[in-house]
Amino acid sequence: MHQQLSLHGSVQDGEIKITLHTLAALAGMHPSSVFDHCLVWTPRNPFTPVLAAGQVNQIEQYRITSTSSLLKGNETLPIELYGDGTAEALATRDWEVGLSEIPEAGKRKVTSRSMFSSKVVEGNILDFLNNLGYTFSYEYFIRGYRFVMGDVVVTLFRTYIPGEKEDEDMKEVDATGAATQDESKDNSDKIQLLDPSGQWTVRAEINVKQLVDVDAIANATSQLERIQFDLLGLFELSMPDRASLDTRVKAR
Repeated sequence: MHQQLSLHGSVQDGEIKITLHTLAALAGMHPSSVFDHCLVWTPRNPFTPVLAAGQVNQIEQYRITSTSSLLKGNETLPIELYGDGTAEALATRDWEVGLSEIPEAGKRKVTSRSMFSSKVVEGNILDFLNNLGYTFSYEYFIRGYRFVMGDVVVTLFRTYIPGEKEDEDMKEVDATGAATQDESKDNSDKIQLLDPSGQWTVRAEINVKQLVDVDAIANATSQLERIQFDLLGLFELSMPDRASLDTRVKAR
């Protein structure tokens, strides 16, 4: 388990090229590409609370997300949709399983929440989650770019969902704003943008090993605030509504 501190923002699609170029100059690096397939799982038997005195919030159940990168070296793995019955093919890929708690409440300068994650080193994670009592709920893809600025990881991405229509502008863009790759070669016609406007999500984050490490939390908060100030001319980073990051399953 670790504590994730973060700030979030957005960039319009028409501004992404200059944004990448500027971030590359500030970070002193070319961005690394991100293309992840995410499967979301929910408990097969949601908890039903007992309506009695002293029996409030007995159990909280969370959704589990399994994530697999489609980028392997210089190659991009083909898009396989779990909903198309490709579980057997997907099971052979490398997966990481994660669970995140609702962000902490209270007056804070950055979003703070506990995260649990583990890389799967062997076995069929899809069968394991089924046997654990979870059932597949939905899937999505995130595609974008990642920079490292000090201890802060800045990721710019867009979310895709299964769909029949290919996005009009699904091309890789390097830090100078030049299109470098036609993504139709990786059968991207299977997915479409969740947000038709093409807006990009920005997430700046730092992971701290322990919530009780007050000095590390303070240092991470300070770095995020500095990044927030330094990038103010590009986009605004802020704390999103806690409810938007809530992965809990509502009790019946």
